[in-house]
Amino acid sequence: MEKMTFVKEDIDLINCKLQDELSKKIFSDRIHFSETSDYKFIKSIVCSFDEGRTLVDRIEKSDKIAIFGAGAIGRQIESIFHERISCFIDNHKTGNYLGLPVISLDEYLEAQNETDIYVCSKFAYEEIVKQLSERGIPERRIINVGLEYSRLNHKQYFDLPALKEHQLHEEFFVDGGGFDGSTSLDFYKWFNNISGEDDEEKEIFNRKIFSYIWEPDVDNINKINERLNGKIDYMIIKKGMWNEKTVLKFSMNGTADSAISGVGNSEIPVDTVDNVCDLKATFIKMDIEGAEYNALLGAEKTISKNRPKQAISIYHKPEDIIELPKLLLKINPEYKFWLRHYSFGENETVLYAL
Repeated sequence: MEKMTFVKEDIDLINCKLQDELSKKIFSDRIHFSETSDYKFIKSIVCSFDEGRTLVDRIEKSDKIAIFGAGAIGRQIESIFHERISCFIDNHKTGNYLGLPVISLDEYLEAQNETDIYVCSKFAYEEIVKQLSERGIPERRIINVGLEYSRLNHKQYFDLPALKEHQLHEEFFVDGGGFDGSTSLDFYKWFNNISGEDDEEKEIFNRKIFSYIWEPDVDNINKINERLNGKIDYMIIKKGMWNEKTVLKFSMNGTADSAISGVGNSEIPVDTVDNVCDLKATFIKMDIEGAEYNALLGAEKTISKNRPKQAISIYHKPEDIIELPKLLLKINPEYKFWLRHYSFGENETVLYAL
């Protein structure tokens, strides 16, 4: 990761706009991480919320642990606790990952290993927990990180209490980085004070809200329609967010990581929030893999006119922690800021602007 050096005046400008001590702590830790690439600052951020503190405390009490899942969540845990990890277990991969051996569950059991197993799969955690239980691993040694990650993911963008103080009778939600539509569904639940994943099957949504879902990946568009059709009012914008109307290279892979990229495997149309959303936005969410700065430039008129609530991912580039809030203040100096974190690693830090 490229190390950054920031100007004190910029740090002070943003720090004075942060509205609570937790935000200031996360801001300080992210500044230091961008400047040093030292993961002790990410560990400090993870310890700032209950689920993270619980996980860190448990790992620190163990001499060694095993991680089931040689993927993104496992990498997050490894980045903080490399020296405590004995191996990765995986049903599909072998060899080495991040300098550690990747073995099958059979190999793990043959070694008569007694370490705790941290299940670090985004989507298959229930199946893996069942697999471990059926192979005789006691429940006390199975830590379902994937489940906790999923719970954090559903809290992301909407769990700041101050958001409710700014809720309007009619809301236009701009969902930048729509992926599978789950964030737009979470927005509707937030608006209607609905809790629990089962409620998405009920016909109880308020129709005084509308979602503009930006998603150029064809595979993801199909997922959105499968999840949302008939449940909420929405329109899919089959474009990427940018600061002008043009065509750009795009890495299309049918996941949340699809992104605008100079070495992308396809080309997509991109456009601005100002052009597409008719200056109606009342709540803007962006998680667009590093395109946030340009996308905010493309929403300048909307931000100036409406001062919409915003939840912006602020971790994709090391400079984002300064440049994104600085840009928002340039467009609308009245914004106040909060920071919150929703993962067990360096990802998923969100800037709330109200």
